[in-house]
Amino acid sequence: MNHRSLHLIPAIVGCMCLFAANLFGGQFKHITIDGSFEDWLGVPVSEMDEVDSEGEFDIRDIAIANDDDYLYIRVRLHSPSNYSGFNHQVLVDTDADGGTGHPWGGVGSELFVENGASYQQKGGGFNEGAGSNLNWKVSPSGSATQFEMRLSRTTLDSEGLPFFSGDDVIVSVLAQSLEWQL
Repeated sequence: MNHRSLHLIPAIVGCMCLFAANLFGGQFKHITIDGSFEDWLGVPVSEMDEVDSEGEFDIRDIAIANDDDYLYIRVRLHSPSNYSGFNHQVLVDTDADGGTGHPWGGVGSELFVENGASYQQKGGGFNEGAGSNLNWKVSPSGSATQFEMRLSRTTLDSEGLPFFSGDDVIVSVLAQSLEWQL
């Protein structure tokens, strides 16, 4: 089997009420999403961020890895926060082309993951239909200083076609306070 690391390119995404972090990397490694972070040893930090919002879901750093089946993301925070108290979004530019997909802060997102549900954005619209086969998992639950998550590299768009077709991918991670939502 040919093991390939994704080439992840940094992206800057942010707007008021959102805490954004960007990641790049491409470490090939299998990660078990279980709230134990020993399997992240050796995976370099992809992006670091200074303290922005004490007491909030303030991202300290992010690491990313992948294996043949999944894209893995580890988010560490400056202080403990409850994952479920925030609206979490992962924007994936599956062709690393900001001119395709839904434009968002320089990222052309084809795959939008919000709170563990996937949505197609290939044609440039915000929600062009639900995706499938995301196989999303996040751990731990409750308040913590770090969280790990995964999404399947075989996630399908609303027409049943694969989102991931190449090795170049741009990923942005956002967390929006639920208190700010209308």
